[in-house]
Amino acid sequence: MWYWLTLLACNSSLRSLDPPPDHRPTRAVPTRVAGEVLDVQRSTDRLDLPASSRPGGHGTPKAIALVHPFERHRKKGAADIYRAPLPVAVHLMPSAERGTHHIGSQEPVGFELHGAEARIPFHRNGSAPGTWGFDQTYLYLGVPKGDPVPEAVDYFVVYPRATAEDASMNYESADLPADSFAQRTVTIGTSSHRGLLLPAPSLAGWKVDVPPSARLSFRTRILPAPITSLDETDGAEVVVTVTSESGERAIHRWRVEPEGWRNVSVDLGPHEGQRVSLEITTEPLGTTVHDYVFLEDPIVYSVSEEPRRVVLLFVDTLRPDHLGIYGYGERPTSPTLDRWAEHAAVFEEARSVAPWTLPSARAALSGAQPEWWFQETPLAERMGQAGWRTEAIVTNAFLSQPFDMHRGWDRFRYHHLASAQEVVDAALETLEDHADRDVLLMLHLMEPHLPYEEPWTYRWRFAGRRPASLRSLTRHWLYELPSDHEDLQEIETYVQARYDANIRAMDDQLLRLLAVLGPDATVVLFSDHGEEFWEHGGFEHGHSFYEELLRVPMVVRSPHIPAGRIDTPVSLLDLTPTILELAGLPHEVRQGHSLVDVAWGEPTPEILERPHGFGRPLYGPEGWGVLDDGKKWVRRGRTESLFDLTSDPEEHKDLIHPDVGSKYAERLSESLDRPVVQVWRIKLYAKGEQRAVTWRVSHPEGLDKIWSSYDPRGRSKGSAPQLLEGVGVVEKAVGMPAPTAIYVVPPVSDPTDCTGLKIELRGVDVGPGNTCMTRGEDLSKPLFSVGDNRWGASVDLVWSPLPEGVAVEGYAEELKSQLKELGYMD
Repeated sequence: MWYWLTLLACNSSLRSLDPPPDHRPTRAVPTRVAGEVLDVQRSTDRLDLPASSRPGGHGTPKAIALVHPFERHRKKGAADIYRAPLPVAVHLMPSAERGTHHIGSQEPVGFELHGAEARIPFHRNGSAPGTWGFDQTYLYLGVPKGDPVPEAVDYFVVYPRATAEDASMNYESADLPADSFAQRTVTIGTSSHRGLLLPAPSLAGWKVDVPPSARLSFRTRILPAPITSLDETDGAEVVVTVTSESGERAIHRWRVEPEGWRNVSVDLGPHEGQRVSLEITTEPLGTTVHDYVFLEDPIVYSVSEEPRRVVLLFVDTLRPDHLGIYGYGERPTSPTLDRWAEHAAVFEEARSVAPWTLPSARAALSGAQPEWWFQETPLAERMGQAGWRTEAIVTNAFLSQPFDMHRGWDRFRYHHLASAQEVVDAALETLEDHADRDVLLMLHLMEPHLPYEEPWTYRWRFAGRRPASLRSLTRHWLYELPSDHEDLQEIETYVQARYDANIRAMDDQLLRLLAVLGPDATVVLFSDHGEEFWEHGGFEHGHSFYEELLRVPMVVRSPHIPAGRIDTPVSLLDLTPTILELAGLPHEVRQGHSLVDVAWGEPTPEILERPHGFGRPLYGPEGWGVLDDGKKWVRRGRTESLFDLTSDPEEHKDLIHPDVGSKYAERLSESLDRPVVQVWRIKLYAKGEQRAVTWRVSHPEGLDKIWSSYDPRGRSKGSAPQLLEGVGVVEKAVGMPAPTAIYVVPPVSDPTDCTGLKIELRGVDVGPGNTCMTRGEDLSKPLFSVGDNRWGASVDLVWSPLPEGVAVEGYAEELKSQLKELGYMD
């Protein structure tokens, strides 16, 4: 009886995802202005800012004093531990959300505590004599037991992150134009906010044509001072003055505090149809010290009873063939999404541009290859500029602020490995808070990604008992699982069942959100990449370009798109222009194409005939490939493959043959929008970091272009090659690794002819180089080599894109612990 009641309740809930019987998609998108953003860079009429909000107007100190005395905290072993309040804002210190498992367990990058004579070493909690530590509130100092109480004046802190932020908060030291100073994104802890910094006393003014049912809205607070002092803010006021054409003036006041946000809303209805002068001033209550007043998303918009919703359901590591939408029948992983997708456009041949998160997300959220992320205006910023409220909740370190993924969002929240329930709760709160205006909302859901942390109620639903020989459910252990392991099949089944259970846990939570959104919202389900379950001998993602990693779900449900299944090959690059068109905004981007025409059965030849490039592996040698007319070509190092996905969708029959590379390199070049050429790939061998070694690469014709191989995990920072008068030089310092490989554009017309190429190693003794191979010899072998695999180099001929834009870097020191927890660090 319980089972049938549960089933009936579930079916009843799923029916809420169905549109009304008379609901039909309309291709035309109504043109409606979402709101006028009060952007000082484009529209301000007046902007007055104070020179400084620091105590006494003094500049930012390079040495940060401890302004509060030490007090005895406790004893531990041979140490007496004293503490004093942190001299910098706590959000600038590492926390459980900023790269450590426990607050205070890791030394902040660049933070130094100095005593009268020397720098003090870090030790967690300062629990050893002569060391320091910290937590959310205090700096701790351990001194030998029985020593006098330390004097705060004898110690100071050097922390470039705090001094740089302090300088940026004060107009005279920020070295920015007034509008650039005021218009900014600030990050407090793990949340970022876009808006205006108006330290009291400031004034910003605009001329505004008041639309129907208009409202001025923003959230405000006083930002924490980066460097603390004995003088603290005593609060401030935000004053909004509206002056009509007739000269009538209305004044509104709100007090703002350093803790928590205050919502400000002004009804502009009495001024409908008029051009008014709108001024926002910030006024100190007493002193101006640290009165850093910030206004998040200030906007004038028309209140709507039917606001538009665009929601991105970004599910990390989600394979389409593990969803019922795409025919998965082994387990009921996605009943909510299956029912919802019955009224959506399901793109069956969507692919990513890379097998891991960061480059894929940058492509999806900009419509440009990820190398152009910093040059392009991302989706959130484009919609925010058009007046939409934009919010994102993300749970993967690769999507956090250190990787610039917060750019453009009005509010961006990063919560490491937050559950689907927490993310959906936050999303529903956002929709409720902005119930009368247009919203772009992105939810990032981490359930299908290791470490598989589904709730206990889902743990046994599909998986059953854990295999006794499964020592660890981590990438490193599973990736190295030998192919002849006696329990391999049992482990594979268990791991996939846990993966499926996490999808189901996420799917059940999405029911609450999708039921609230209703049939008039535009909702897009997509993923960044898939997951390998030993189909080609490997596990997880980031390491290969097989379909189980590159193929992703992409499902669009919108009142302006008909339901249906579409087999046209599409890309994550197409997500941004599609959303922009469905929002009624200009949708031209660098590389992607809107899929609205495709969904209506009218794909253009440009879409049908385009190649789809990919590359940028997270692990292993650099590699690139392209899908063109059903054929998939991949080149990694000296390994080249070609598969026909029409006849061999599981990629088991390699059709590679000589001289095929030039054809597909040309198509890859077209897809990436940059040249792809044959280059000399010089693989560098350096066994051991405790030696300084220099490689010199020369040719009689001289070299004119050299660069390092793709290094997403930042393993060889500081060893980039240089070109000095036509000679390539790579210097590896003591304690530093060398680049895995460097690339040289051959200075000769025939790149197979390496005659004259010379590689010298300085700092080690190696033998002479081998004879250069000539045309006609096996090019799957090195063209040339010197030394051996301990100290030396070898030369291959490979296809590679010329470097343009900014290569994707997937490492941030402050997130080291989180990246390690996700399996991305050794």
